[in-house]
Amino acid sequence: MLSRRLLSPPTGWGAKSNSAFAFKADLGHASGRAFTEVILLVTLLSFVWLMCALLISHFRFPNQIADAESFDSLKTIRSIVPLNEGQILTVHRNGELHVWDEHTRTEIGELINPQTEACCGSFAPHRQLLAVGSTGGQVTIWDFSQEVESTVSISHVESLCAMLFAPDERFLITGNGNGKITLWNTTTWTQERVLTPTIPDKAVQCLELSHDGKYLFVGDVAGSISKWRLQDGVLERTWLVPSPTLIGSRTISTFLIPNSSHVAILNRDGVPSIWNHETGQLVNTLDNPLSFSISCTISSDRATIYAVNEFAETRAWNLQTGEVLPAPKSTMDSLRQVTMARSGTHLIGTDDLGALEFIPLKE
Repeated sequence: MLSRRLLSPPTGWGAKSNSAFAFKADLGHASGRAFTEVILLVTLLSFVWLMCALLISHFRFPNQIADAESFDSLKTIRSIVPLNEGQILTVHRNGELHVWDEHTRTEIGELINPQTEACCGSFAPHRQLLAVGSTGGQVTIWDFSQEVESTVSISHVESLCAMLFAPDERFLITGNGNGKITLWNTTTWTQERVLTPTIPDKAVQCLELSHDGKYLFVGDVAGSISKWRLQDGVLERTWLVPSPTLIGSRTISTFLIPNSSHVAILNRDGVPSIWNHETGQLVNTLDNPLSFSISCTISSDRATIYAVNEFAETRAWNLQTGEVLPAPKSTMDSLRQVTMARSGTHLIGTDDLGALEFIPLKE
């Protein structure tokens, strides 16, 4: 039988063990308190950062005007339409249509839109016709040439993606999510012609007409460019603008270059390229691309294009020389769209919050 002495721990062992245990317990409690304090500090800093971001987003610079309830995502501006000199229309996602004065930078009116959503618009200055389309396929037309404002509604089967009036304003041209193009007679508002692409289900991204109105250029979501002859609806040529990056080849804008057979194309990868639209051959690729481009516009003399990307960066290129020009500076942190003002003196920008900014082209 083992003696009790041998079963007992050595003298002092119990005291040392309890002391070590207490030390470890204190260390554990201290680590827990430190971890909790770090979590509280990170939470506090995150809250302060969020409050600062909200305050900054509310701050409006001198060139900015705010749309009412700009934090409502449904009021996000989908399109900016230059109207008569000094006036612009903002087309909002929820169907609201606001008219602004560029000089005073104030809202001067609102159009009553029968549609509860909107995505694009176009204005015919000579006939004073305004067309606004919705993703549901409806088009509403306002005729401001009459003493009493009148509206007409026409329907698409598919959702609308883009629209513009022909130079002579005899046709309204619309493009939808299936790639179809429809020409509407602006007198009778009946379908004049439907252009069906050879490869369907490629949503239209942009439309561009030749200066004489004979040819229509269509860019789609896959980066294909189609050249249509409007007189008889013949598809003359289709070519693919390849993307040199993995960002994607979705067409953002197409712009015809005056006095030439060239067309400038900007895709999502942000590499501007010049193509001969008679042969479908690449002519030139411009330097200093703007990756993740989301919007682009062209100057009044059609010599310079301006682009913005997802990070609110801007870029400008001269289409004649290929030179990268100093880009106009925006004060918006989330600039998402740029449109050339009809006066040609400044860009009109909009951000995620539904605010507008007038960006001067020359300081």
